[in-house]
Amino acid sequence: MALEHLLDELNRRAEGEADALRERGRAEAAAIAAAAEQRTLERRRAALGAREQELRDAAERAVSVARRDARRLELEARGRLIDRVLSAAATRLPAAARTGAFRAALPGRLAEGLACLGDLPATLRCTPGLEDVARATVGGRPGLAVSGDPTVGAGFRIESTDGRLVIDGTLGGQLERERAALALVVLRAMVATQ
Repeated sequence: MALEHLLDELNRRAEGEADALRERGRAEAAAIAAAAEQRTLERRRAALGAREQELRDAAERAVSVARRDARRLELEARGRLIDRVLSAAATRLPAAARTGAFRAALPGRLAEGLACLGDLPATLRCTPGLEDVARATVGGRPGLAVSGDPTVGAGFRIESTDGRLVIDGTLGGQLERERAALALVVLRAMVATQ
């Protein structure tokens, strides 16, 4: 019997130790699983955070590109509007050159051009019909020939005979020289009507 007791006792102790080892193994496995789950969760969060940042950056770039494109389209549309307005104004220049106001202002404009010319021999070409005003303004100035020329446009051009000096007194030339200022006027008018 003593041997049986001893074997029973050893059996109980072995089962107790086995239960304790199983319990420690389960606890270690649970801890390992929990740590692995935590690491997986952290990796997912990091990956999601990185992906969210990529998407946020891509969205910001897309918005920036869309804004830039919209601004470009707006500026192109404004440019086309300015071109149309100035083209429409250019079609009215020949009629403006026939007005009394233009004829009255012509002697002063011619005098300014001739002052730039100095004593250089030159040719003054003007809109046909304005030769009389041009000749009256020029007087008998030597070395200056006056002629009507329909290709000049509305106004006059003075060219030195050597071709080094050209004075553009045409309304078309003035329109081009004042294009930037006129564009601002057009844009302000456009904004005021919106």
